[in-house]
Amino acid sequence: MTFASYAMIFLIFLIAIGMMMILTYKPKVALQKTEAQKDAEEEIVEEDIHAFERILSVKWPETSVLLEKHVLSHCILFHWAGLHGKKQTILIDACEEEQINAVFEAVMSLSRKNTIPENDFWIVAIRQKKMHEEACIECGKWLRACNHHIDFIVQDGRKEEKLLEKEKPFAFLTTGDQSSLLLESQGDWQWGQIQPSISEVSALSVKKMMPFLPWRLRMQWHLNKNMAIQNTCTLIPGVRDWFYPSIERQGSLISVHAAKDMEEVLSHLNQAAITQGSYLKLAEESQGTYSLDSQAFKQMEKIILSVYDYAAVLPVLQCEKNYWHGFHVYGFHPSGTNLQMIQFYEKLIEE
Repeated sequence: MTFASYAMIFLIFLIAIGMMMILTYKPKVALQKTEAQKDAEEEIVEEDIHAFERILSVKWPETSVLLEKHVLSHCILFHWAGLHGKKQTILIDACEEEQINAVFEAVMSLSRKNTIPENDFWIVAIRQKKMHEEACIECGKWLRACNHHIDFIVQDGRKEEKLLEKEKPFAFLTTGDQSSLLLESQGDWQWGQIQPSISEVSALSVKKMMPFLPWRLRMQWHLNKNMAIQNTCTLIPGVRDWFYPSIERQGSLISVHAAKDMEEVLSHLNQAAITQGSYLKLAEESQGTYSLDSQAFKQMEKIILSVYDYAAVLPVLQCEKNYWHGFHVYGFHPSGTNLQMIQFYEKLIEE
């Protein structure tokens, strides 16, 4: 046999082996974690939280005298008991280093003035932002288990925006969550234009913006609200989600967020799908919640405007999931200088 013949036989042999490997391939099943591995991961988490505790203790040694401390798995809770006859109990959710520093600077500033807050105060310091969900859920369960009542929670929120060219920036105060739907559907049907609607939250935002709008637009709000909504969204595109639902298609799933009850939106989508030979199946639903409690909202609004130079404070609803289940949550982004951030938390604690 010639060399070429041997080479051909060897090549056929390799091809045969390759075909057998392809035909007999099965993906490896992910190995289940052993109890030892799970225990080791829990030890790492525990070690991390104690390392975080040591960092805070070294950086803010005075807080060990001022604040009662509770170390959980994903966060550390600090409690500053208010004066007798306290007005309310507030919790600050701090999950960014800059935010944690500003909160503790505010605590130290008040301590140097020999000021004891009238409010009962809790601070939750979260070691990593990626642990925010686990920390909030764990903290909420702990507070309930220990029968600690929280009137409202303050966490990071939407950044300020310069909505109108000739006016100062507007601050946003998140007061709750939008309602959401996850729908299953087939086909490339179109849902068309959905009529705008005004929720209690967006109505209050419009009322607070009214003095800054052109006079003709102010008149429209009294005469023809639908036209006024359309013109306001044209003038200020960033407010569209106050009045119109957000709808996104992802394959066979349709995700819907809206500031108001979903009944009208779902009815419109159902009718559009049926008319075009498709269907809708509800996969998931979440009813939005919000709080416009006059005392808490006015308190936050007053503090924000006393520290920052904003045109107004506008209430908004967030699309993101709220991890503080069953609590009243307000979201505000304390930007500006470091001094302004400290002043914001200082006033929040002492007023």
